[in-house]
Amino acid sequence: NPDTTTREWWSIQWLEALRSLHALREPLPGAWREGQLETAPSWRAYIEGRLRKRLDRLMRVPAMDRDLILAAERWVRRRAPALEDSTFCVVHRDLHFGNVLVDGPHLAALIDWELAEVGTPDYELDTIFRFLQHPWQFV
Repeated sequence: NPDTTTREWWSIQWLEALRSLHALREPLPGAWREGQLETAPSWRAYIEGRLRKRLDRLMRVPAMDRDLILAAERWVRRRAPALEDSTFCVVHRDLHFGNVLVDGPHLAALIDWELAEVGTPDYELDTIFRFLQHPWQFV
């Protein structure tokens, strides 16, 4: 149970780590495969491609409600215009206390990079919001 000063210090350290990470700019979104960045032509194409792969896998599950999957696909298509291109940067995608190494009072390193991608900075918010809601599931 750290005191308020310690929590504020960690918040500042965390924010600085995110700023440094998101300063690593890339021209196009994508994911690393075997150490090489495989880019997509746009953020929309990248996210739609990832969602389609997941929906296709779900369609192959025998007990899956196919109408539900088709409804999800329609939902994604209707909202796809919101996926506009913007600044692309390195996004960790798994940033929580379990993936932060500390040395005394200093944040020393971010580890566990297998989910990292190049995307919009706000893409990082998904994991951070889930971590803040359910921190016991991440450590």
